[in-house]
Amino acid sequence: MYFSHSGEYVDSEGFLLPCGPTSLRINGSFHEINFHGEHSNSFYLVLCAECQIWNLELKQIHLLVEKCSSNYKMMFVKANLR
Repeated sequence: MYFSHSGEYVDSEGFLLPCGPTSLRINGSFHEINFHGEHSNSFYLVLCAECQIWNLELKQIHLLVEKCSSNYKMMFVKANLR
């Protein structure tokens, strides 16, 4: 999962994904996304979540992402690379 510096949901090459949120709530603080990326010409259209606000809980070792519903959450855990 990748985000640009302005909060856009992007792919690993920095292209804007077509079905990302328009706003993020990060640790309870609301942030509207200021879009300026290019859309990717990829297959991502089939992955559309169709919700405008994603809730992110960012902690030291994990990121919890809630899309559209509290029943749909994903957790990303920071790898300990040495």
